[in-house]
Formats: sequence, C-alpha cells, structure tokens
Amino acid sequence: AARLFSAGIPIAMLGSWQEGVTAIRRFGVRMIDHDGALLTYPVQIFSDHQLLKNIPFAIVLVKSYQTARAASQLVECLSPDGLLLTLQNGIGNRELYEHYLGRERVSVGVTTTGATQIKPGMVEPAGEGPIFLSQHARLDGLRKYLNQAQFQLEIIEDAESLLWSKLVINAAINPLTALLRLPTGEFLARPGARDLLR
Repeated sequence: AARLFSAGIPIAMLGSWQEGVTAIRRFGVRMIDHDGALLTYPVQIFSDHQLLKNIPFAIVLVKSYQTARAASQLVECLSPDGLLLTLQNGIGNRELYEHYLGRERVSVGVTTTGATQIKPGMVEPAGEGPIFLSQHARLDGLRKYLNQAQFQLEIIEDAESLLWSKLVINAAINPLTALLRLPTGEFLARPGARDLLR
C-alpha cells in the first residue's frame, strides 16, 4: 500500500484487525526504510467494505481462514469488469474466490517480497523478491500499477506449481520456527536449525 501510494496510484486498504486499522488511521502506514528512517504514507483504510464500491482491482493478502469473508465482501466491492489478485499462501483460495466472483475476475500470484511487522501499522521490509503473476486477460492495468510502484514482476503461464512449492517450504520451516520461537532469518542462520530442517 505504501509503495503504490508513493507512486501516485489511488489506493485504499480494507482491514479487519481493529488495532491495525486504528493505527493506520491515526499515523498512516509507517515503513522503516533500509537506512532506518521512518517513512509515513497517509493511505486511506476502511473497516466497512460497503464504503468501497466499483473498484477496478483488489489485491488480497489475508490468511487462508479469512478468504471466505474477503470473497463475500469483494462481491459487493469489485466492479463487474474488475480483477482480484490473490497473493496468499496456501491452496484452495483461488477456487473460493472463483466460486464467489467467477473465474474471469480472479487472478493468482506468488510473492517473495517480505516485511516484518514492528507494531500495528508499522513494517520493515524483509527482503525484495519477484512477484510471479499468472497470465490473465484483465491483468494489464494492475500490472502497470505494480510496475509503476517498482515491484519486480514476472508473468508466468500458471502460478499453481509455485503455490505448491511455497506451501512445501512453509510446511517445513514454519512449524520449526514456532516450536523454537525463532524468526525465519535467525532460524536459517543457525547450522543446527538447518540440520533439523533438513
């Protein structure tokens, strides 16, 4: 949201986590850059989806258990010729969106760009990587916006295999980071942890 806003692209966020919504309303989206400077972006945020109507594009980045709620809200928000892009981890999200919105309005991608939440409404970038987007007839406008915001994009035939690959990696790493109470970066830097992962 911060990058799209700073590139001059009209953007609004829709959130359900009240603490995060309140922080962004009060302070804007706050991002710590690579030099340690705190940058603030006054991005609009809503908690009521009914205030958003006829939007041309939606990028969905919720946890899988929130997919049905997001899909039911987007039925009322997304324009008839609009496009939803899901960059969620996990399997089955696309099918749920297609059930609510129709296949022609749903696109799938995988992102390797990360961020660490410092506190509600404040993040620190945690690695820049490409966003892989499946080919889609309605993708051009959204692709233009993402390029304008200087995201690294790669258009591929189908992101399904990448979704499965990411799921396999997360299934190996996430339980161990939780059990050992280590962030991913620290976990991967420890030889003993790497042995356990292997």
